Amino acid sequence: MGKGYLTDTNIIIYYLGGIQLSERALDFIDSIFSDEKNISVITRMELLGFRFHNPADEKRVKDFVRSTTVFQLSSHVEKSAIKLRKNYKLKLPDAVIAATALTNGFILLTRNTKDFKKINGLKLINPFDL
Repeated sequence: MGKGYLTDTNIIIYYLGGIQLSERALDFIDSIFSDEKNISVITRMELLGFRFHNPADEKRVKDFVRSTTVFQLSSHVEKSAIKLRKNYKLKLPDAVIAATALTNGFILLTRNTKDFKKINGLKLINPFDL
């Protein structure tokens, strides 16, 4: 599959809101998003399940989600998420996101390195650290 990225919900929220990202981090994310926008079904649910107070923000998020490749909950991801949840005591959404990244050979873009860094074999990049 090659080098690919799966983007966690928090990075998308910061990116779309233009919040707290350095120019270097924005350039890095822009370079990834110009080639691929991969998200887990959990991220899609989190993004679209938010109660927006501003119709323009809701449209921006919906347009972004439409432009992504959404990785569904396959039986392989499900089995991996169950193991990760048991072994690392992860919340179910985090377990599904991590399992999606591992199953597909993706590097996970997240600010939430605290919960994910303990998972063997999961590669992470926190754009806030760039």
